[in-house]
Amino acid sequence: HVSLIQNGALRTPHDAVKRGQPCFVKVLSTTGSKISLSMKDADQKTGADLSPNMRLPGSASAPGSSSNPTRDVSESERRRRQEMD
Repeated sequence: HVSLIQNGALRTPHDAVKRGQPCFVKVLSTTGSKISLSMKDADQKTGADLSPNMRLPGSASAPGSSSNPTRDVSESERRRRQEMD
């Protein structure tokens, strides 16, 4: 939903993000083939979970789990991100 892209009002998702633009998201829940994602709950520079305790109603969380899994970032991706800043 558009309300999960950023804080504040948006008319359309295109006001905040463009097609093909890399971004970090937090996976809020999965139901069958549907996935609920949030950009505003993930730091867009580091990918850190900005609200690790927030869960949607009905979303399962295993005891001891706290946030999205992270992946290693390649050196070229790290340089590209620094150039964008």
